[in-house]
Amino acid sequence: MAFNNTARSSRTTYFTVSNGKVRVRLKEASEGSVARQNKNGDVVHEFVYDEFTGRLVSVATDEAPFGKQWKMIFLDNDDHYTLSMPYDSSTAQKLLNLLLAPELDLTQPITLRPYDFTNDKGNRVVGVTVVQNGAKAKAAFGTAAYPIDGRPEMPELEKIKFKGQEVYDSTKRLEFIVAAVESTLTPKLSTTTTVTVDTVQPDDGGDDGLPF
Repeated sequence: MAFNNTARSSRTTYFTVSNGKVRVRLKEASEGSVARQNKNGDVVHEFVYDEFTGRLVSVATDEAPFGKQWKMIFLDNDDHYTLSMPYDSSTAQKLLNLLLAPELDLTQPITLRPYDFTNDKGNRVVGVTVVQNGAKAKAAFGTAAYPIDGRPEMPELEKIKFKGQEVYDSTKRLEFIVAAVESTLTPKLSTTTTVTVDTVQPDDGGDDGLPF
């Protein structure tokens, strides 16, 4: 069973992570679906789950009409599931950093558990925990600001001026992650399954945009 919820489970194909949940977008309301207003002010209908479990078989980027996306394709039995995430989102970067963990056995299923909460400093914390065999994966790379014992460091986010305001630029970190995916993650993934990357609705939330 790929998706898991205490109240409902269902098999679908395309999904996103947003607001601490796994979400499957629907064209219209359906039995068991949840309606919400996205950041664009549109009401969308979704199946909402606490987690997803499947075997990762492909990670690639896709130039979609609404912007560049990460496409992560999973298998559960004979069913395909595609996770779509904005290319430059910090949530995607955090997730890829976990998928690059050397301890993960990518021939076996993993579980994705999104989270979204406010910490004791009043800051929003958003991401996805990766679990395999009951153990949480540890990120493959730390940073100078947030080191991880025994792990190499990836580039820091850079502060730049944009329209008169200081913002964080992730260009160098993204380049680092893309290179790590191509050199380390892709060779580990199955090449025996033919997968198709389709365009889906982009993730409309769940990314904090904060440094990590």
